Amino acid sequence: MKTTKLLAASSICLWRSAIDMGLRLRKKAINRAIVIDFEGAGRSHDGTAPPPILLGVLSGGAYRAYFLHDRFTRRWVRAARAAGPERMATASLHSVVSSLVEQAERENRVILHFSRHEPGMLETYIQDKALITRLRAVLADGKPLMVRAAAKRQCKPPAAKDLKTLAGILVPNIQAQQTKVDVGGITRSLEKSSARGNWKDAELLKLSKLLEYNRLDLEILQKGAREARGIRGCRKARRLEA
Repeated sequence: MKTTKLLAASSICLWRSAIDMGLRLRKKAINRAIVIDFEGAGRSHDGTAPPPILLGVLSGGAYRAYFLHDRFTRRWVRAARAAGPERMATASLHSVVSSLVEQAERENRVILHFSRHEPGMLETYIQDKALITRLRAVLADGKPLMVRAAAKRQCKPPAAKDLKTLAGILVPNIQAQQTKVDVGGITRSLEKSSARGNWKDAELLKLSKLLEYNRLDLEILQKGAREARGIRGCRKARRLEA
């Protein structure tokens, strides 16, 4: 499938507004947040990335995985339910995001994500200026808040700014539950299963591992951001860029 260069000027604008909102979040807003995370093959060295295959959503403690229906059929998802108890559905990226934005607006909640990746994906693959404008009012990046808090807790900048490293500093008990997963390898295998139209037991196991990895990413982000907001810590910590 066609790949697209991420982070055009408009998506950088979306990301910057998300950073500003993320740094202003209080614990109540974090607790009530709709948390999102994409899974897919990821970016290549030249900065291009294919569309994501999955959007994980954690809302009110309930997890749901949306398989984007331009690549996955309803029959595919019904078969995949054998992989575990997680709630799964098929939908277009536009319809899922539109529904989440409406929910955030109606319930006065934010949509919490981690890093520049999500704004880049949203801007690149939604292609709806009106929806992107609405996203700017509800999208919040939890990464800068977590980076700043990790520096305060250690009295020095974190060795890295990825979610795993920050979680190890802020919420180590939760981070320890997450096992290493080859997300790119699993997504490529799942795409082959989709094209073939059937499943092997080993592929169902891979799907189950991917869903659990995604769910834990969402939980780590929400609880890590909540922990970050409560840290006062070392006053020597300087402001860090995401």
